[in-house]
Amino acid sequence: QPVSMYPALQWYNKPWIGLQWLFGRRGPAASNHFEAGGFIRSNDDVLYPNLMFHFLPLAIRYDGSLPSRGHGYQVHVGPMYSDARGSVKIRS
Repeated sequence: QPVSMYPALQWYNKPWIGLQWLFGRRGPAASNHFEAGGFIRSNDDVLYPNLMFHFLPLAIRYDGSLPSRGHGYQVHVGPMYSDARGSVKIRS
């Protein structure tokens, strides 16, 4: 089994991946691959989580150049801060 999404970036796999999504809504194109993450507090003085983590099963570059060659992973850490407070309720 592949250990990352690297095989999906190979040009010869892209048509098959596109067809999988188009006709079955499955395969690597059915996900944005930011499926694992979490929220933590940076210290005990913070009342709510203010750091966000994402795990990405792919090593990519954000400068528009080609992705890294070979399997790889990335962990993204971002600060979160907002003065706004509220809630979200899900209805189905």
